Amino acid sequence: MFHTKQEAIDFIYESYLKAQPYLNYNDPDRKKRNPVLTKKILEDLCFGTNILVTGSKGKGSVSHMLSLFLQSGGMKTGLVTSPHITDFCERIRVNQTVINEEKFLKYAGKIEERFRNIPTGQGEYVSPVGIILALAFSWFREEHTKVHVLECGKGVRYDDTRNIKHDYSIVTPIFKEHTRELGKTIEEIAGDKSRAIQPGQKFVFLAEQQESVNRIFLKRAKECGVKVRQYGKDFFCQNIAFTSEGMEFDVITPKARYEAMKIPLFGTHQAKNCALALALGEEICGTLECGRGREFLGKINYPGRMEIVNRQPLTLLDACIHPASVPMLREVIAKVPHKKLAVILAIPKDKDYLGVASALQEDAALMVFTSTQNPHYHFSENQAKRAGGYCYIEGVKKAYEYVIKQEADFICILGTTSLITDFKK
Repeated sequence: MFHTKQEAIDFIYESYLKAQPYLNYNDPDRKKRNPVLTKKILEDLCFGTNILVTGSKGKGSVSHMLSLFLQSGGMKTGLVTSPHITDFCERIRVNQTVINEEKFLKYAGKIEERFRNIPTGQGEYVSPVGIILALAFSWFREEHTKVHVLECGKGVRYDDTRNIKHDYSIVTPIFKEHTRELGKTIEEIAGDKSRAIQPGQKFVFLAEQQESVNRIFLKRAKECGVKVRQYGKDFFCQNIAFTSEGMEFDVITPKARYEAMKIPLFGTHQAKNCALALALGEEICGTLECGRGREFLGKINYPGRMEIVNRQPLTLLDACIHPASVPMLREVIAKVPHKKLAVILAIPKDKDYLGVASALQEDAALMVFTSTQNPHYHFSENQAKRAGGYCYIEGVKKAYEYVIKQEADFICILGTTSLITDFKK
């Protein structure tokens, strides 16, 4: 039995932390992760209609949008995402309601013994992902949910999420990222994530992808006997427009035309994410009522994904840590009227902060590097120097106050998820 939330969280990470001294940081996932350890437990606990969401960018946005569309269609929906922003419990929701501390402690206690009894060798660990999923499905069963949206981690092949028997999978755009864990090429990365497609499921829904990535997923779907729905072929957006409140667009599916859909997020990619989520929501629920869908979309609150966090000055918060995300951001910069753009970056030293800074230097009148309070991420003044002699200010609060004094009328705060946490606090 656990008495505090921190005790339960410590249990979730206990096995991993014990194994950590024996793990080689540079090893790929196949040498460090073993989802077989939780397979039987998760197979016993899972139920209902399950959907896996994978990809490189947009997994969280699509997961939240899909959950809202399913709710608009009358389906009680469980949602598991990661990471959290301010509270660990944010990772587990039913119809947008976060699991409360009492339930979190209750179900952590119920599954504790079974997970502690899993035998592990030196350097082997029970994944926190598997424990979180078991806790979530224990609560979902009490709540009588019908459908569950489950966001995968960096990959799928060695992610415990793949242990959940699922009916559908969604693949958001894939680019070259997490090369240490998943593979050095985009094809290797796509091969890992293609394991979201499993024999026996009904459909996989694909976002726009590079042709080499499409080939891998289409081949996997054919091998598994799974039907494919693709953006641009089976569903798509039209009339995409930037507004002062976010994006407005139409979504066309084989069954309907959904006009004037609105989301309080910026970026053409977010409109396409919405189409991806809507197409699968329609497949499960049937044709969705357009007005009700718009009403539920208006409730979306996904911190740090092209999120407008202030209007005077206009401030955008985004978890951008890779150059592949910059074109989406530059599209927003080009569409939003402004006189002076300031960019605040908090990208750890082991990520491509130089690539992000270089891609934005033409747009930014002012660029400031900063740090976060998360002890697992490392930042330094040397990053700012290497990127071009920029200013370095410790902590996002001081960095934000500084750029406001420089009279920037558009501020983009970009970096790892712990930056989003710090800014929200």
